[in-house]
Amino acid sequence: MTRWRAVLALGIVAVHAGCGGGSGPDPGPTLVDATRSSLLATPTVVVADGATSATLIATARDATGAPVPGRRVTFTVRGAGGTIQPIPTGDRVTDPGGAVTASLVSTRAEAKDVTVEVDGVPVAQHATVTFTPGEANSLAFAAAPAAAIAGGRDTYSQWMADSVLARPFPSENS
Repeated sequence: MTRWRAVLALGIVAVHAGCGGGSGPDPGPTLVDATRSSLLATPTVVVADGATSATLIATARDATGAPVPGRRVTFTVRGAGGTIQPIPTGDRVTDPGGAVTASLVSTRAEAKDVTVEVDGVPVAQHATVTFTPGEANSLAFAAAPAAAIAGGRDTYSQWMADSVLARPFPSENS
């Protein structure tokens, strides 16, 4: 909102237009710089148990490197089974330091590529979090056929399951 002030002094009228008493024109909103903004993931290797998480920190910065608060942030994960937590119910907004934090969990062992946009501006820096299977806590064997012939060649299958989600890791040997 522009305020106008008129001052009458010694018969001279001076008119001043301004916003809040500052000098110069309003520079408009601060723009987010895609290359100065950042995305950090820690740790970068996590167990794929659906509970252990990596912390994601996105920081919005302007062209001078100064933090940009109050900006809408959207995280994107590429890879199956990855979830940003807490599940968003609204926009994530940068704090006074220009940062916003989220957590990434997965139930699938694989590398996840994380990207972030700040006010629709894609941040140049990506983060990779590698999810690994949990430790095996059981091993099962199955022979085929059920009746073996002495001196013959038999095939069996083995399954290992991880300790948290009891997911099988099948393999075949003979």
